Amino acid sequence: MQTSSAKRSLMKDLSIFNQFARKDESKSLRQAGNAVIYTRVSTKEQADNNASLDTQLKYCEQLAQKKGLDVVEYFGGTYESAKSDERKHFQKMLNYVKRRKDIGYIIVYSYDRFSRTGANGAYISDQLKRQGIVTISATQEVDTSTSAGSFQQNLYYMFSQFDNELRRDKSVSGMQEKLRRGDWTGAWPYGYTNTNPGKGKKPNFVINEKGEVFVDYRIDLYEALKKNEGQFKEGEDIRSILSKDSPFVPAYSLPYTVKNGEPIFLKS
Repeated sequence: MQTSSAKRSLMKDLSIFNQFARKDESKSLRQAGNAVIYTRVSTKEQADNNASLDTQLKYCEQLAQKKGLDVVEYFGGTYESAKSDERKHFQKMLNYVKRRKDIGYIIVYSYDRFSRTGANGAYISDQLKRQGIVTISATQEVDTSTSAGSFQQNLYYMFSQFDNELRRDKSVSGMQEKLRRGDWTGAWPYGYTNTNPGKGKKPNFVINEKGEVFVDYRIDLYEALKKNEGQFKEGEDIRSILSKDSPFVPAYSLPYTVKNGEPIFLKS
């Protein structure tokens, strides 16, 4: 059996391997007591209203005070969509914390304020963490120093991206349905003024002082007629042919009919 003296000698010899051991990451992450706050909204209307930005800032500052962190800089405070991580104020914030060696935390109201790009948002957080910078949320507090906490944080990013995709699908479906009814979904046509611009209300267009202008769809109709030869008779309005295989319809255009296989304006 090994004596106590032999055991101590062996442990001393093994201590040389400590330099290769993985350091306690959570300890190094929490040494810096300085933080930055990043707030944002998605649209100009939300920024003009300012209520959401004030709420975000309030909760972020409360979290900093709770954790005893010194907020050294503020970023965002305006509107920029998190569908992309190439946002002006977001990139400015990332560059700032990477240059500074005394920043340990990025505080956001919720993780979807930081990013809604799913895996890419998780990747950015992970790269920051490797530099000793932790992204923390004022309303979704998790311990990112643990594997379970990092996993939960990544789930928040993935759910944010999923929510974006659901909203997009609903928006596209709603626009397609409106277009099938002949409603206008985009900006009002040149030469017209929308006299009913209320959100969620059906627009009402009137001719303004710029005059009446129509889009000529004859080229599109000509190509569509070649695929549907013989389906329309002279005198029939053929504009519906453009809405069959496309989400776009020639709304607020002049009527067209067919003559000798070619589209012509339909005279009233």
